[in-house]
Amino acid sequence: MNKSKKYFKLAIFLIIMDIFTLTGFILSYGPWDYLRNLLVTTAMTTKDHKYLAHILYTDEMIKDIMNNNYVKDNGLSTDASEITIGQIEEKTTYDSIYEEQILKRDPEHEDYKIIEVSGSGYKGFIGVIYDPSRVSLLLAPKFGQTGEFLQTMAKDAGAKLAINASGFIDINERGDGGQPTGTIIKDGKIVWTGKETGYSGGIAGFNKDNVLVLTHSTAEEAVNSGIRDAVEFGPFLIVNGVPAIIKGNGGWGTAPRTV
Repeated sequence: MNKSKKYFKLAIFLIIMDIFTLTGFILSYGPWDYLRNLLVTTAMTTKDHKYLAHILYTDEMIKDIMNNNYVKDNGLSTDASEITIGQIEEKTTYDSIYEEQILKRDPEHEDYKIIEVSGSGYKGFIGVIYDPSRVSLLLAPKFGQTGEFLQTMAKDAGAKLAINASGFIDINERGDGGQPTGTIIKDGKIVWTGKETGYSGGIAGFNKDNVLVLTHSTAEEAVNSGIRDAVEFGPFLIVNGVPAIIKGNGGWGTAPRTV
């Protein structure tokens, strides 16, 4: 009787394993490409987990999936002349729920606001800053050598609101965030260029009129045009009201991102 029970349990276990294996095979190679694309694009845009894609798929399959899931920049740069910085009048009625979310001040924080956002498969936060002249770029204490935790930098600088910016290369695979991937402009001066990494993704930052500008110019051209603080990364999602071209899931998979 005991042996029968053991064989029965073993049989059930093997059946369950077969089901899991078959399910995994169908999801990986079946006719539905959603999960396959999600797995590959997520794995291939991480630093340490590309092997997850290579375990299941050939290099050719991975290349094909990445080529069919991407964001293509529209190639435009911000027309700063169309943007006016000034005091926003108080409103009692709003044109949309989105306008109300942005323009209606938080009584606890008159100079900024945090808005929670969520949708199908994502959740996040929008930081609204009402005076762009107060936005500036902060460099890590050992910039160019090692990075620093955002919370620590914000606390040391007395910042009320902070986000990470740009990306970094990881030469020694230590995740120290020492070297940015592209151009860094601080106080109107180029303090880092993309020449060190060969990266080019577009420059995003504030000019001397405190207008947020996205540009495909060189670092020198950006500084000459009046950019004061900026980083280089991409792709640009919306410029002058024109969205980027997004194919498939965009090619970035599922991971925390800063926009």
